[in-house]
Amino acid sequence: ILFDKPAFNNVIVNGILLAKNGEKLSKRKKNYPDPTLLFETKGVDATRLFMYQSTAPLAEDVRFSEDHVDEILKKFVLTLYNTYSFFVTYSNIDNFDPEIDGNLEGKELHELDQWLLSEFNQLIIEVTQNMDEYNLPKATRPLIDFVDNLSNWYIRRSRRRFWKSENDNDKKQAYATLHFVLTELCKLVAPFTPFISDEIYRNLTGHESVHLQDWPKPNLDKIDLTLNKKMSLARTIVSLGHAIRSQENLKVRQPLAKIKVAVPDDTLIKYVSELQDVITEELNVKELEILENPDKEVTKNLKANAKELGPILGEKMKEVLEAARNNQFEIIENTVHICGEKLGIDKFEVVYQAKPGFSAQSENGVVAVLDTNITKALKQEGLVRDVVRIVQEFRKEMDYNVSDRIYLYVNSEDAELTEAIQNFADYLKRETLAIELQNSDDFEWDSEKLTDIEEVPVTIAVKRAEI
Repeated sequence: ILFDKPAFNNVIVNGILLAKNGEKLSKRKKNYPDPTLLFETKGVDATRLFMYQSTAPLAEDVRFSEDHVDEILKKFVLTLYNTYSFFVTYSNIDNFDPEIDGNLEGKELHELDQWLLSEFNQLIIEVTQNMDEYNLPKATRPLIDFVDNLSNWYIRRSRRRFWKSENDNDKKQAYATLHFVLTELCKLVAPFTPFISDEIYRNLTGHESVHLQDWPKPNLDKIDLTLNKKMSLARTIVSLGHAIRSQENLKVRQPLAKIKVAVPDDTLIKYVSELQDVITEELNVKELEILENPDKEVTKNLKANAKELGPILGEKMKEVLEAARNNQFEIIENTVHICGEKLGIDKFEVVYQAKPGFSAQSENGVVAVLDTNITKALKQEGLVRDVVRIVQEFRKEMDYNVSDRIYLYVNSEDAELTEAIQNFADYLKRETLAIELQNSDDFEWDSEKLTDIEEVPVTIAVKRAEI
């Protein structure tokens, strides 16, 4: 009215928050958590981010539950903070100074560093674009996925780079990459999780506040879509392998002989070959084999989605269900040819049945077949990996520094476990930073305890080495 133009250009209208059972929130029914208690136990940042990534900013009603906030707390807030804590712990040990060693320009970076920077700059573009379009759910959900990639792929794959005893260029580049991404990521998440982002940013930079910084701009030269696609394929294969292990109750510490992989596009075979070592290490398997024809290894079975197909097929639904059960179908380019019908693959669940001794999973045309047979040697290596896990927990209990060397004693009356420890003694010492593996407990140990591995009693003792 005053200036003869609209008072605003965009409006965000939030939907209504409902109780987790879909009812309206009511003081009388008390069907909602105490906000003060929620903020104290889950945090304001987690609560805010849940609201943003939900469909509430799209004017849709949302069922609210503490469980949803708890999921955001674990998947994003704590994961981000643990990543930051990991960086601080190791960078302090190595006296990393971002002012001296933090410049990444003009350097030949490790592939993992290149990938992280590529994904991060792609993230800036995606978040900025969705913010410009006032689509808060689409702006925030990629942030959660990125933090998962940062913690559960980049950090996991880079641990040994940070653990190196020497302060070489590769280690410095890993520190520089992680420091850069953490500080710039704080700027990107600051509008959504203002408290944790400000704490991390101020501690890493010494600056007054992240909220006084400019919005980050993408460096297009750092984006490598091919590398992103290659690493995404590796993560898919690893995810399928872990799903098989979970399905077959095979813990990741138990080594396995082989994984066989088939991909839907021949151009992807090169990616699998290039990342073979990464995939086998992540899945703890000895060998990776690329399958040209997965049909020789697995049988495809279809489970029809009757709810979706019923309205489409009508009376023909029974015939299609019968044909699916009897494997009377063909899948061509994501289309199921069955009973004279051409139906989208999304209307079915494709189940892969592997040969005895193997198990299979598939996603988006990628098929993984895991050899689930466990030989004596594989069994022994798995037992020693359990010993490593217990020793690492022991180190934490004793409040040893991550770089402390130790003397180690492991003893069991079980012949198989004793043989396993002898056969994999070098691996055990390397993974636990043990200088010596003692043969007797005639030693002044910092601590000693009796535990068990697969119900077999074992005595473990540790002492910090003064070096």
